[in-house]
Amino acid sequence: MFAQSIQNWWWTARPAAH
Repeated sequence: MFAQSIQNWWWTARPAAH
């Protein structure tokens, strides 16, 4: 799914966010 791809990229781009 498109949203899943964005979510994966988002958390991968900013691991410090979690």
